[in-house]
Amino acid sequence: MSPPLTLPLLPLPSWLSAAQTAAHVRSMQAIANAVNPASSTVNCGNIIDAVIARETGTNPNAAAPAGTDGSFTDIENRHHTTLTWGSNFQAAFNAVQGGGPGTMAIVGIGYSGGTGSMANQNGTVGIIEGQDWGAGNPREVITDAARADARYNSDGGSNIGWGIVGSNP
Repeated sequence: MSPPLTLPLLPLPSWLSAAQTAAHVRSMQAIANAVNPASSTVNCGNIIDAVIARETGTNPNAAAPAGTDGSFTDIENRHHTTLTWGSNFQAAFNAVQGGGPGTMAIVGIGYSGGTGSMANQNGTVGIIEGQDWGAGNPREVITDAARADARYNSDGGSNIGWGIVGSNP
């Protein structure tokens, strides 16, 4: 049996306690676990819709249907944003953190058209990933750029784009 995975410690804002951060991650993990009941791996845009509906409270029981979900342009239009390509995960984390609690972003991964939702839940920022890709890549909350790169850009060949939800009326 392997020892438990050691997770890196993240610097916390002075006003945010470790207990609050853990509670926010648990809340986001509950969303990741619930938004994809079909366990599809080709519905990332639909998962974005469900995550945003749950995070904003517009539909606390939102779930993504299985199947394809539109182009990047379709997703941008649904969420009033424009993805800026040629960026990186750290820039997206910084922007969502800097936007303050309630800020949400869509992250595009240009290797095969994948997308994800990123949220700032009371100071805790994470990508809420509702797809289980198998060994080492479960449904999860990704709270740092290094883990995002490991999951979505392990070979460094992905084109990363992101946009703040609602920034492009």
